[in-house]
Amino acid sequence: FVYPKTTVGGPYNVTIVASFKDPADPSQNLVRAWYGSFYVQGDDESHDDDPFPWWWEKRHPCMDPDQYDSTQVDYDKDGLSNFGEWENGTNPCDPDTDDGGEMDGSEVNGGRDPLYAPDDKVRPILNFWLRPLNGAIFVRWSHPLSYTVMMLNVEGLGPTEMGRTGVFTLPLENGKPYTVTLQGASKDGQGPPTDVAVVMPKTDPDPPSGFIQINGGAPQTLSRDVTLNVNVSDALLDGMPAPGSAASIANAYTRANLVSADVQMRFTNNTEEDWSPWEPYATEKSWMLDPGCAPGTTGVVYAQFKDGAENESMVIFDEILYQPVMIYLPLVLKD
Repeated sequence: FVYPKTTVGGPYNVTIVASFKDPADPSQNLVRAWYGSFYVQGDDESHDDDPFPWWWEKRHPCMDPDQYDSTQVDYDKDGLSNFGEWENGTNPCDPDTDDGGEMDGSEVNGGRDPLYAPDDKVRPILNFWLRPLNGAIFVRWSHPLSYTVMMLNVEGLGPTEMGRTGVFTLPLENGKPYTVTLQGASKDGQGPPTDVAVVMPKTDPDPPSGFIQINGGAPQTLSRDVTLNVNVSDALLDGMPAPGSAASIANAYTRANLVSADVQMRFTNNTEEDWSPWEPYATEKSWMLDPGCAPGTTGVVYAQFKDGAENESMVIFDEILYQPVMIYLPLVLKD
């Protein structure tokens, strides 16, 4: 049993009473009592005069052992003050201690256990995706069925209700990074905000895309010296991943996206090692496979592209079998 009322350091007297039927005479009750005590380490090293022991404040990085942060402070904005977190055994730096989907304060106010995930009245948002557009950001999320309202929180602008369609577009200023979270609620409880994401609208928010082929797509090479055939476009190609269906309200913004061009490219044999310097896009590039690529093994080359707006593409690759031909000459012995 967890007793959460021990909020001040010092000794505590304890009485435990048990009552049960007498096995020899079920008509009679037997009563047993136990008396004891325990001691809670006080806040000896604290200089902030709040009721929290120093070790508890140091255990949670959002707490300040040198500042009074008890009844009026709610660092994780879950509806519980730090003193409420201490009373209920929850984490003052995590709005949903049991990760069940509902904020700690919402559970406590609803008479539920913030340390027991199955009793949460809302489920967590497991997936969401943000895309910068020209003069806006586009949001797509997996919508928990328990939610009746979904909010987009933009730092400095406050919350905006997004409805329940799973897609939403919010006009914003170009060239400015925005800190964004999503948050949902139902009539029975409120969920915590998602992890923070930073997104910046700009006139050209789309990265270039393309592919490479080693030696024109040949299955194998006789030499580690190869030619990379490169094909890149900075325009959004048909069939590329889009932020929703054809009916998506983001399409008007997507069509307004500009193309900055000035594409550059870089390459590597191993993404854990250094990349080649960025260089202007060319359709061919001389390259050497990894010197550690042994005969009979596959050599891999990775590529990435960047446009004039500093949008970087995903990393793509191609591979080829390094198989040098061995020529055997007859041995002629002459007397």
